Amino acid sequence: MDFRRPVVLDASAFYAGVPFAGWDSAPGASYVTTPDVYDEVSHIKSGHGALDVLIASGRLSLEKPAPASMDEARRAAEATGDMPNLSGPDVSAIALCMQTGLGIVTDDYAVSNVMRSLNLGVTPVMTRGISAVMRWLYYCPGCSYGGTGDEVRAGGAGGRGGIRGRRAKGGGAASSDGNCSKRGRIECPSCGTALKRRALKRSAAK
Repeated sequence: MDFRRPVVLDASAFYAGVPFAGWDSAPGASYVTTPDVYDEVSHIKSGHGALDVLIASGRLSLEKPAPASMDEARRAAEATGDMPNLSGPDVSAIALCMQTGLGIVTDDYAVSNVMRSLNLGVTPVMTRGISAVMRWLYYCPGCSYGGTGDEVRAGGAGGRGGIRGRRAKGGGAASSDGNCSKRGRIECPSCGTALKRRALKRSAAK
């Protein structure tokens, strides 16, 4: 990734401390994020006003993606089947990258998968990144309902099919196998059983 240009940060990059530590691999780099991501991470180092200092110094800027870019990002995430595992701030970060052509710093698997599917740059911080772009098939072990991410969403417009998030007891972030979204359990709208997913297609990440 070319750090002579700004890079987009998602929430995982803030939690990894990227803009606060100066990041040895990118001295003097400037960063950009979305207002949604900023709101999500605004509690980090809030007692020290660290985020305000970053913005005041010009090291961090906020940019809101256009509605059309948000729609494009959602469609891209639906196409890979990652949409259920993305939060609103995640989608906004992807949309900003699509709109500006900038790469992203992230350790989030779903964000990385969508970005790689779009041939946009991804730099991990504390993980090794992804080696393949996945397309997911969601299925219900209870009633055998299933479909790809875009098909599942299309089916959810009415009647049988689709997915809806319902927060599981105790909340929690997405599990490593993708069976839990950032919004909670992903349930079959037909029978209420938690949806699972398996890889439908994979291709080498560029």
